[in-house]
This record gives sequence, C-alpha cells and structure tokens, in this order.
Amino acid sequence: MSFNAEFTCGSLDMLYDTSPKQAVKLPGLHSKITFEEILESLSKYISPSSIKCVLKDPFTHLFVVFIADLQSFCVLISNKFYIGDSLIRPLPLYDCCIIEGVFPQITDDEIRKIFKVYGHVYSIVQLPALPNSPKFSHVLSGRREISFLLPSEQTEIAVPSSLYIPPYKFKIVKYCFACSSEGHSVIQCPDIDDDYAVMKPALNLEIKSVISIKDAASSIDEKEEYLNDM
Repeated sequence: MSFNAEFTCGSLDMLYDTSPKQAVKLPGLHSKITFEEILESLSKYISPSSIKCVLKDPFTHLFVVFIADLQSFCVLISNKFYIGDSLIRPLPLYDCCIIEGVFPQITDDEIRKIFKVYGHVYSIVQLPALPNSPKFSHVLSGRREISFLLPSEQTEIAVPSSLYIPPYKFKIVKYCFACSSEGHSVIQCPDIDDDYAVMKPALNLEIKSVISIKDAASSIDEKEEYLNDM
C-alpha cells in the first residue's frame, strides 16, 4: 500500500495532541540519513498524515517517530521496512505496567523513586475504579499505570511481578496499550502480528516460495531415505 499525499513534520501543538505511547524508535539507521528519507519510506506503509513528528532523540540515540493513530503504530512495530539501504524493524518507545495495591496516600513521586531502579520512568497515571460512572468516576482504584522510556534497542522493562516495601505490597503486571489488555507488553501483543502485517515486496515472496519448495523437496528426500533404511 502506498500514499502519495504531502507530508509534513508536526508542529509542537500537534505533538502535544499525540499520545506519547504511539511513538517508535528506528534502530539500525546511520546518523547521516535525512528526515525526508525516513518519511518517504514510512509513508509507503502508513498515511503521511499519521506521522506527527520525527526527531533524533538524545536519550535513545535513535531516530524517533511520533504517530497520530494506534493502527499506524501497530503497522510499524509489526513489520520490517527498508529506510535508505537499511532493513529495520521499528520498536516501541515505551513499555507500560499496571501497579496494583497502591494506597491513595502514596504519591506519584514515591512510586517514581521505587521504580526508577528498573528503568527511566516517564509517566504515572492514577486509574479510577469506575471510569465510565458519572457518579463515581472520581473514586480511585488503587491501580496506577506506569510508563517507562526504553533506551537504545531495548524492547521491554524487566520488573518483578510483586514488590514488598513495608507496609505495602504491590502487584505488577505488564499492560499492552495496543489491545488494552494486561499480561503482556505491546511488543509481545499477539493481535498485532496477526492483524497488522503488511504485504512484503514480491521479490521476497518469490524467494520465500523457492526456499519453501526446496525445504519440502529436502524433507521428502529425507523421508524416503529413512523408509529405505528401515
């Protein structure tokens, strides 16, 4: 799929409207590659209007692209693309967890201090018990979503499933914002690979078919040799 519409890098106002979770980093690119090369390559697979900003991030030391919609984000992290002469797989910039058992008197700063040993804490959000209730939407659930900024080519943050800090004990589960499910990170989401794989170039499909035929022939020969030896 290809889009020919004009593309532009988003302004700062656009960037603020973009969920920071919908951001990908691009490992494997040489430092001299241009923004135009990156944008032209990505716009072959997602709409140019879905690309809000591209920048060179000093923290990850990689190019980072902010994406406007979740679908385009999923397309990018589930596929490999050629950018210039480099074949790369975009990686999510953030990894998220849900912390359970958080008393209301525990501040976000305290949570940040506890979890900073596991990675760079980007944000902490207090989750309501009944978010869709007009009457009780203000009531907290004792659950907080914590987001970590992933450095370099790291794809996940290693956190324990439980943490005991007297007198508190927290339960921690990975949270996937792509499918809004708990138990796995976005890079491990089973729905993304199934739903968002894009068509590969015809040459790759042709090569794969030839390899598959050779594998099948080899397998048949091996079975015949095995039967003859019996």
